[in-house]
Amino acid sequence: MSKLFHYPFYVFLLAVFFCIHGVNENYGAITFSEVFETGLWVFLFLSTLFAFGFFVCKSKYSAGFFSFFFGIFYLFFGAIKEFLANFPLLASYKVLLPTFLFFIFFVLRLSKKYPKNNLKFTRFLNILFIVYCSYDFVVFGYKIFNEKSTNSISDFSVSYKVISDKPNIYYLLFDEYAGYKSLNDSLNFKNDSLFNNLKSKEFVFIPTFSNYFFNLLVCLLSLICNI
Repeated sequence: MSKLFHYPFYVFLLAVFFCIHGVNENYGAITFSEVFETGLWVFLFLSTLFAFGFFVCKSKYSAGFFSFFFGIFYLFFGAIKEFLANFPLLASYKVLLPTFLFFIFFVLRLSKKYPKNNLKFTRFLNILFIVYCSYDFVVFGYKIFNEKSTNSISDFSVSYKVISDKPNIYYLLFDEYAGYKSLNDSLNFKNDSLFNNLKSKEFVFIPTFSNYFFNLLVCLLSLICNI
């Protein structure tokens, strides 16, 4: 059984940890199919990194370290950058990216120079991520068994007098909701039931627009300036 810990399973446990940890942080907001699809892509990504590392280094330990730390940096880049937000110099791309590449090179050099420590570090990471994943599964199970049922609309009392005393004017804003044309053009779905229902209640549709293209240009300019 102990020989199992000679192999870098932690690389693939990283994919499990990424998914189950994401489920716990966003519990109730994502579906099983989304988690499963994400997990497959992450698993394929880490497998490709491991295969590339093994092809270059000819060592399962070096391949494991390379794919693991590269995967950590890629999957948790947002969290790392947010953690360094109070240190603008360290958080800048021109410092963060070279530091990461140097760290990967440094780890691979240590792996080659001190091969006796590779097995110890591999065992440590295997056990560490077994503990992490087990803890997150326990948290996930706890959330399932302690999930509170939400109240339906019929459970709330409504004072119709308060509503009738106010002007019969309502402004509906569907934030992050694709419009009728977008749904029809992209998904070939005509949401007539919603729009016809609103029209029957005398709602008026006003023209809408977005500034996504302008925001994209601003982001690209900011990225170029930081580099």
